[in-house]
Amino acid sequence: MNAETLVLQDLAYDTDTTREHFLSFETPEVGRGRAGQGQALPLLAGFLRLSLPTAPPQPGFLDEIAGAAMIREVHVYGPALEIGEEGEGKAQHAGLGTALIERAAKIAREAGFSRLAVIAATGTREYYRARGFESGELYMTRKIGTSPNADAPTSFPDSSSSSKPALAA
Repeated sequence: MNAETLVLQDLAYDTDTTREHFLSFETPEVGRGRAGQGQALPLLAGFLRLSLPTAPPQPGFLDEIAGAAMIREVHVYGPALEIGEEGEGKAQHAGLGTALIERAAKIAREAGFSRLAVIAATGTREYYRARGFESGELYMTRKIGTSPNADAPTSFPDSSSSSKPALAA
């Protein structure tokens, strides 16, 4: 997997109470697997699920995330690497997760949100802290527009762009 050739896709769709974005980094070439009617698909290197509430929170809703955009899941595929370890051709620690989070923050900010929230397991809290999130009672939140990562990509290729992603090493 060559991180420089990945394409960022944004599949947006509406539910009854949210606008959802499925952000994914995919290879431009098709993979070995088949899906649907025998059609080969690109390989998925990583994804992020972003939820933008469109309805006001219900009474009794959690104050710490009321009015916040929500990262529901972030996953980068590939062999697991220790924090700080690098691997040639490996998706992990190539900046894909950070790039997905920054794109989610941009989408949420443009939709009028001022905070981004994520539920983080014990083992991922340091990862999110390094990206500007602060611990709450149940969730971690970050003010949108703040990024502790000066090297984080500011522009991203998408399916309509022929440029390559600028990913932090």
